[in-house]
Amino acid sequence: MILPVVLEDYGSKVWKKLARLAEVSGVALALSTTEEKAKAFINAIYDMNAKMGLPEGFDFIKSEHITQMITWASKESNPIYPVPVVYDKVRFRKVIEMLRTKEGRTYKIGESCTGCTACTRVCPVFAIAGERGKRHEINALRCVECGVCGRICPSAAINDSNGKSCTAVKRPLWPKPSIDPELCSACGICVQDCTPRALNICKPKFRGDIKVYAELSAPEKCVACALCEKHCPMGAVVMVSRAPAAEAPL
Repeated sequence: MILPVVLEDYGSKVWKKLARLAEVSGVALALSTTEEKAKAFINAIYDMNAKMGLPEGFDFIKSEHITQMITWASKESNPIYPVPVVYDKVRFRKVIEMLRTKEGRTYKIGESCTGCTACTRVCPVFAIAGERGKRHEINALRCVECGVCGRICPSAAINDSNGKSCTAVKRPLWPKPSIDPELCSACGICVQDCTPRALNICKPKFRGDIKVYAELSAPEKCVACALCEKHCPMGAVVMVSRAPAAEAPL
């Protein structure tokens, strides 16, 4: 149950090796890119779990348990282990929250869904699946309630965790992260969380420069999920609303 969630959280750090596993296991024969093959392998694990009847999350993890779980995990973890990503307390909390059963606390897709796949293309945590032309579904285990799907849905088919229908917003008006270089510690958490690869750590401006920080290097890729703001341990990231743009396309 934990394996695919952690592999998904590792992100691009493990894509190359997972792509190779996808090739060997035969689950990605028709795919071309490393990213596509890696994600197909992770989805194959989710499918295998479903076929074996494994639940999608742990319903016994309570909010008051998480701090103690993080403490135990931090003591057990060792930075010299040959792992692709070394976790900190923020990263531990993120994964634990993903593993909690969230029945009734997630976004849902209503009957008006046309299967246009717009939401599947922008979801930063790959929580939405479905065939083109058919009603899609949101995986409650993966959904982080970022609201991106609701902003892009042209048929108002997305309902938030309170059951309220979301309204589409023109993409040029989506907020963008603003990063304070004085507060940023260049820990890289926001870069690892950003699956659209809109963020990066800037290069030193001169030889010997040790002041580097995260920056929005590809604003056109940003989907305004705000995971960077939510998980920044330094409070260096703030989502900033955009000024209205006349006749801006979705």
